[in-house]
Amino acid sequence: LPTVAAAVARAGELLDGGATMLDVGGESTRPGRPVPVPADEEIARVAPVVEAVRKRWFAMPLSVDMVKADTARAVLAAGASAINDVSGLRLDPAMAGVVAQAGAGLVVMHSRGTVATMASHDDAEYGGDVVGGVIAELRQAVERATVAGVSTDRIVVDPGFGFSKTADQNILLADQLPALHALGRPILV
Repeated sequence: LPTVAAAVARAGELLDGGATMLDVGGESTRPGRPVPVPADEEIARVAPVVEAVRKRWFAMPLSVDMVKADTARAVLAAGASAINDVSGLRLDPAMAGVVAQAGAGLVVMHSRGTVATMASHDDAEYGGDVVGGVIAELRQAVERATVAGVSTDRIVVDPGFGFSKTADQNILLADQLPALHALGRPILV
């Protein structure tokens, strides 16, 4: 398994290569991934990396890719700047409150399904309007966040390329990416 030192070394390589922020994670969403990772194991994988990266690059934006509120609470305490919820706040009802309480940043990524299925085409039916569907579902995610107390100026939206979309849908969404400005939030791709 990768070590904290290896993760910090990789972070240094990315920053030397021009990265201006880092996003780390402890549970894969790739198709065919191993069994789900329990929160305590995910925390053990990610929190020490967040602490080490934060000590070395104290002012760099650092987000953590996840879906579990317990993990979010731990990594925010370890020094993460933001949570990148790859479920768009769909899978853990406590997530938005944890982010709000910490005053952290929040990326809401568009996806459908579970962690095990979100990177598949299982839920890729949009009634002929993938762009409208993504915008509507991201709008719901932003609303879930603000209702829980996350300040709107701390929310970023991610169209979720490769998640719950076919290759053709991804291309169409990329071509029409400016349509997401209707959400009034910065867009992370």
